[in-house]
Amino acid sequence: MPSAETIHVWICRHCGKRSYAKRDPIAHERRVYSDTDYGRRADFVWCGPFDRYVAALDTEKPQRDASKMPHLGQPSRPPVEHEEDPNAGIEVPF
Repeated sequence: MPSAETIHVWICRHCGKRSYAKRDPIAHERRVYSDTDYGRRADFVWCGPFDRYVAALDTEKPQRDASKMPHLGQPSRPPVEHEEDPNAGIEVPF
């Protein structure tokens, strides 16, 4: 029988957000966007409930050594560069 360390994962039933909290989370805040007459607006709403899942870490199979993976912690893609318009965002009031 494999030796394992039990891990509890809670997944929001409504939006799928995962939580690895030590205690059972009740609900969480979720950002929702709505279109208004004045543009797009972001609000926060309560979301939930969380369903509990139990997972186990397989300690029988050797895990990867992070120190031998030189790419960890490095950017995965070069930054996206844009041509900047010197007049962008400047409005003349007259």
